[in-house]
Amino acid sequence: MASKNSKDYYKDARIKFKFSMPFDTGVAEFSTKEMLWMDTAAGYGYKVGYEDVKGAKYQTLTCWRHVNGTKDNPTVVPGMATVNLPINVYGAPNGTKIQPTVQASMEHNTDSEAITKHLETVTVSAAPRWNIELASLKRIQSGTYDFGESEDGDAINKTAGKVTGVLSHLTINVANISTDHAKGIKGLEATNEPVTFDVKISNQWRRQGASTPIANQPNSLQPLAWSIANGSNSWMAIFHKYPSDRSNTKEAETFNSQKKNDNASEWKMTQETKNGYIILHLTVSHLDQHYNPNNKDQQNGILNWASAGIDLVNPTKINNKNLADQYGSDLNLQQDVWDMNLQASSVSGIKAKSAPSDSSNQSIISDDETGVSIPLYVSGMASEYNQDIEYGCAGWEWQDTQTRDSSCILFQQNGSSVHDGSDVAVRGQKVMLASRISYSQNKTNLPVIRTRLMKIDSTVLEPYENASTWNWNRASLGDGKNIFSESTLAYGVKKDGKAWSSDTEQAKAGISDLNYYNSISEAKKHGEIVAILATSYNAAPYNSSWVEGNEGIGRDFFGLDVQVKTGREIINKTAQYTVQSLMWTRKDLAAKAGLDADNASNKDWSNWISKNKLDPAKLVKQVAPTGRVDSTPYQKAKWDDVQGYVGGDTADRHYGDSLHIVAEIAQVSKSTDQSDGNKGSKQTYDIDNGQRYVDWKLDLNIASNPYGRDTVDTKTDMTVTDTLPSKLHYLSSTAYLGGDYKENTPSQGSVANGTRIEPNATLNADGTTTLVWHLDNIDTSKQYTIHYSTSIGDATDPDNDVVNAEQLTNKVSVSTYRSPVRPKMDLTHSEYTIKISRLKLTTLAIKADPLVNEVNSALHWKSIKTNNLETPLSNPIATAIMPNTANTLSSYHGDWVLAGIHISPRNGSQLGDGHLVYSTDSKYLTADPSNIKTTDVKDWKTLPFDSTTGIAAIPQNLHPTAWAWVGDKPLPGGSSLMFDITIQPSNNRPADLYGIRWGDGYNKTDADVTVVQRVVSGIVWYDKDGNGIREDTDALASNVTVTLTDSNGTPVLGYDGKPLADTTDKDGTYRIVGIPAGSGYQVRFSPGRRDSWLKLKVTAKNAKGSTKATNSAADPISDTSGMKGAYINLNDFPSPSQMASPVYEDVYENCGIIRVVMPYLETPIASMPFTGGRLLLVLVAISSLSLVVGLVLLRPQKTGRKH
Repeated sequence: MASKNSKDYYKDARIKFKFSMPFDTGVAEFSTKEMLWMDTAAGYGYKVGYEDVKGAKYQTLTCWRHVNGTKDNPTVVPGMATVNLPINVYGAPNGTKIQPTVQASMEHNTDSEAITKHLETVTVSAAPRWNIELASLKRIQSGTYDFGESEDGDAINKTAGKVTGVLSHLTINVANISTDHAKGIKGLEATNEPVTFDVKISNQWRRQGASTPIANQPNSLQPLAWSIANGSNSWMAIFHKYPSDRSNTKEAETFNSQKKNDNASEWKMTQETKNGYIILHLTVSHLDQHYNPNNKDQQNGILNWASAGIDLVNPTKINNKNLADQYGSDLNLQQDVWDMNLQASSVSGIKAKSAPSDSSNQSIISDDETGVSIPLYVSGMASEYNQDIEYGCAGWEWQDTQTRDSSCILFQQNGSSVHDGSDVAVRGQKVMLASRISYSQNKTNLPVIRTRLMKIDSTVLEPYENASTWNWNRASLGDGKNIFSESTLAYGVKKDGKAWSSDTEQAKAGISDLNYYNSISEAKKHGEIVAILATSYNAAPYNSSWVEGNEGIGRDFFGLDVQVKTGREIINKTAQYTVQSLMWTRKDLAAKAGLDADNASNKDWSNWISKNKLDPAKLVKQVAPTGRVDSTPYQKAKWDDVQGYVGGDTADRHYGDSLHIVAEIAQVSKSTDQSDGNKGSKQTYDIDNGQRYVDWKLDLNIASNPYGRDTVDTKTDMTVTDTLPSKLHYLSSTAYLGGDYKENTPSQGSVANGTRIEPNATLNADGTTTLVWHLDNIDTSKQYTIHYSTSIGDATDPDNDVVNAEQLTNKVSVSTYRSPVRPKMDLTHSEYTIKISRLKLTTLAIKADPLVNEVNSALHWKSIKTNNLETPLSNPIATAIMPNTANTLSSYHGDWVLAGIHISPRNGSQLGDGHLVYSTDSKYLTADPSNIKTTDVKDWKTLPFDSTTGIAAIPQNLHPTAWAWVGDKPLPGGSSLMFDITIQPSNNRPADLYGIRWGDGYNKTDADVTVVQRVVSGIVWYDKDGNGIREDTDALASNVTVTLTDSNGTPVLGYDGKPLADTTDKDGTYRIVGIPAGSGYQVRFSPGRRDSWLKLKVTAKNAKGSTKATNSAADPISDTSGMKGAYINLNDFPSPSQMASPVYEDVYENCGIIRVVMPYLETPIASMPFTGGRLLLVLVAISSLSLVVGLVLLRPQKTGRKH
């Protein structure tokens, strides 16, 4: 901001802003809530509205900024003001260009005309990130499926006929996922419909326990797609009628009646069978792309358009013979699934990259593969009987979908790797032995007795008294609710009382191989407890209507918590857990119970079993169970000290699971101790308000007490490594282990009752600092916190200080030497980023004084540098990039030399506090002065100046590319330095432009001086009808000489010493440029050498009905022979101080000539002054600051070049 009079200074000022952009609020909107700088005084409130600009609708925001002086720096004009312009982007397609326009003006005694500037263009990035997720794959049921009996004309595989097989269910999610989860789904461009992709599915049958598939399997064993259903609306896009024990006609009709649901996504599917696999080609439309602020997925940046379940019939017969019987052994079907070939496009035309055979064009590539293992038994074993077992979370009910909560089992295997991997736990932790069996709810196959022999590695795990047990049974109750039934526990001991001799012995062991005792204490008298036998005596009831309306599968869950031992000898051991499960059904026990398997009531079976709790170890020798799974094929996971899991844990979780034991797994989280005022940790530090201290907090957890796990009281050594970025500096003696923190913002906080723990601090070559703490012999059952403080930047050294909007990330890691496996990254590593706010540091201003000047006259600028801090600013610098034609700031002819620099101290600054230097190096011609630091100018040449007068001694003909004032002493808080700069041009021309760019290592601004250009122009024409008005039918006079003269007719000379004159072209126009300031000028019109005007006359002056553009202002120049020429008396041409613009043009000084002799029209000469040009507001540039949308950078418009 600058005043009209360079000698005037103001303590108070208001700036009026009008922002505009050609967008409706649905596309982008000014975020007034974030513009806290706006004036709220009466009469100055902001207004939001719309304006029509050349037929386009522009959104506008009109507001004020009130600028006040401070005690230490009372002057605000001349000076700088800063504002931020946040814009919320809503429905803008990817690639949208947002370039707001700002119009600014001053009030009071400053110039009031508005300046308009286009801000920097911001391009909207809303590129979609498409993703296909294979969410789950599981076995559902078995039966015979008639593909020819279709409920849908579009049903798939209609020619397959009746197929006996097992049904698997694949769940697929189609989504658009944001890279920034903190933004939710903001910034994701909508997707065109449809989206297409492929799913590859491979079926490979293996003999149980084998690691390779059976050779030469026919393609007829590959899956057949049965149906596809929208997950949220139960809309069957393709529907086959299920067997009678799965669905009824009403259900099918209900599905089909929902096909027209407008809210459901539409799925279409075709199948292509290849050699050894199939390809499903899927098309999805009717995508749900609506925003739901309460949707947790959307809050995390996941926009799920559509979800669907695909049912696959996996044939289990060859030539009408059971596949297991055909191969002579129990089998496992390994079904693997991959998605690929995603094809999608956005509304702005962005297309997914081509990836025909993989998922490389998707936003997540870790969820594109899954698998399931499905057992098939030889004849006599119920085909519906199945089991899933695993280590689970102690105290947590086991769920059908694998938990991802790392607070339960550390390193738990999930997702596509669930069928090969291993979990990890620490010593002393409690874990759950989880087991689920599923069975057919055919009436005669309902379970009466269910037993599980849960075999453990007794060197690693042990049961304990009063351990939690979990029972859950979903059977065919009429109301569909769950049954909770207690299981009877017995503790198994080998007959020799010893631990398992090998993992193979454990896997092969059956219920008859052990002795059982009813209590832990009794069992221990006889040896090692190597298994727990859990038996449920609860006859599952039957209700036909509930069975028919559901999938016909019952599920029974049992979980038992056990303890991981604490001895050091178990570190790095892998504990195998296998289960043999047995289930006796109504059909199995009908003879023994004396009941009819088909007709006996639920009550009859319940009464009988409650009185006859048969010993399963003896019963298995008497009656073969319908349901039976042995664990013989299981092979446990293998581990390497460095690489971690390296194989094993085969055959999904039908037979066993593995648990690797480590001493401890340390965890760390990092944040700031200071509060953000809203119950969160502080992230933004306001340097303007002295917030230069960051108090850090490192939370260390070894035994994971926050998650409620029991731990062992043991000791360990921990190493904490913290890396500080270059602009964060550790404050010596501020680190404490534990203690009570007290905030003291903006100053450093304090810690009471803590233990001082000074880190080893190392300054690295890249400027970062590494802090290392070694915590020896610490208790693993406790949680620890390290507090310490850092300072931000260097307030005394601008070269190493922080700038506005800078982000500083602090990273920490933790490790313990007793953990032999590589740490889990998200537990042992943490980072935290703080952001810098710095809108006030130094004030820069520069203006040309005057803004315009004559050809070859000296040009002047006034500039100022102010320290806005209360404390001294060390090593200050102010740099001027001088006028040059290498950048776009200047455009001139000839040359110039530096003619003067005069320094004036203000408010406590001293002339002797610094020195002047200069450079003639061309590399500074286009340099950004805000990036030039004191270290950059140390080799520049010295420019002497008088420390008493402040006047520099300029060498003759010095033409520096840049010069700088470098402080030898700190610039006192609130003080300023004024600089008067003069250059002397030579051989320049009107409209030449000279710009100086002014910076101080933080900010930059610039100002221009323009060489004035005065012009006179007009048209000479022949007035055909003599009416004094130039019309389209009138001829234009060419070859007329137009000369600028004084009142005596003497030609006026231009800047080059030649007469100022022009000759009209075919269009009759003339234009004389470079007129010096003065009065009494005339333009004289003379005919060409071959022409004569002796018989002609000038037309009427300022004729009625004419305009300035179409009239004539000429008088004749005549003698006795006739008219020799014509002239027009011109208005005064102003001096630079009188000019409102660098350009003054006296336009439409026209001369009309009549070819036909007419009475002479005596008309008084009318004086019509015309200033023309553009108005110029003295509102100079401010500092360059990073804003949400662009830079609010105000400076005068320049003439002589395009904008």
